[in-house]
Amino acid sequence: MVKKILYITTIFLVLASTAVFIFSNSMLSGEDSNQKSGVIVEIIRPIIDPDGHMATYEIQYIVRKTAHFMEFFILGASLTVISFLFGKKVFSPWLFMPMFFTLAAAVADEFVQSFTGRTSLVSDIVIDFSGGMSGIVLTIIIYAIFLAIKKHKN
Repeated sequence: MVKKILYITTIFLVLASTAVFIFSNSMLSGEDSNQKSGVIVEIIRPIIDPDGHMATYEIQYIVRKTAHFMEFFILGASLTVISFLFGKKVFSPWLFMPMFFTLAAAVADEFVQSFTGRTSLVSDIVIDFSGGMSGIVLTIIIYAIFLAIKKHKN
């Protein structure tokens, strides 16, 4: 019982910190957001563009969209782990909750951005939801493999 409470607490902390991270980034002004992603651009530029042929805005676009995808990947995976803690099965009605909440968070993220003077794009919702769904699917696959191994050992 203590172990389950520890798991649930840990997953909820990851979930909460991911949500805070997503929405705190949404509330940044365009200038602050560009500055934040600009730091990452300068770090990865030598790796993805060693010859210096790409424009900064192209690299920044890749950084921003990858960040959106990854933060929602973590959100989707965290929500799926929580649904497994409650549903206990690979395919249960609980699995629709991570999908719904990931999509709702993606829409809310873009809605919040519209108040900061930044653009609110449907394509960003698609990228966010794709990241979330990728996290959900990968977590389901890992969990199914874990259950198969556990069943095979017994």
